[in-house]
Amino acid sequence: MNNGYLSVYYYEATAAKKIEKFIKTYKQDSSDIVILCIGSSNSNGWSMGPIVGSMLKDKGILNVYGTLDKTIVEDNLMKNLFQIKIKYKNPFIIAVSSDLGDIDDIDSIILKNKALNSELLHSFKVGNLSIKGIVNQLDYECLYQMKKADLCSVYYMAKTISKGIENVVNSR
Repeated sequence: MNNGYLSVYYYEATAAKKIEKFIKTYKQDSSDIVILCIGSSNSNGWSMGPIVGSMLKDKGILNVYGTLDKTIVEDNLMKNLFQIKIKYKNPFIIAVSSDLGDIDDIDSIILKNKALNSELLHSFKVGNLSIKGIVNQLDYECLYQMKKADLCSVYYMAKTISKGIENVVNSR
């Protein structure tokens, strides 16, 4: 964890604990935590955010926006942010999404103590803390790379992220 940045591979034994510690480091006040899981269920790679949201909802965590049933994509993002703004006073938003990256970063989870900036959102920034899962290599065929991302890796990455977030929410 260095200067508001953490990179961890989902298969590391302590990955969920590192995610938990990172979030707790930057989320120290008593404001509500809202988890905004961005992505689409129509593509293996883009489905990581909604899978995280669904896993958290299945664990009984209520402040989750974006699941496999109700995805959050560019078209409905502003509507969801408006609903969050109405429901919560100054929430701490954890934005979760998948992305493409360097070949060495595939299967890594990147946490930043700043807003999410994602290709899916066309560089729109959202949240107080961002969690990105790197699901495949960035190249000139971005959509194809997202579609052909390994669903098994996406699922286990989502499982690691949701466990880290779950630990934070349940410790409050």
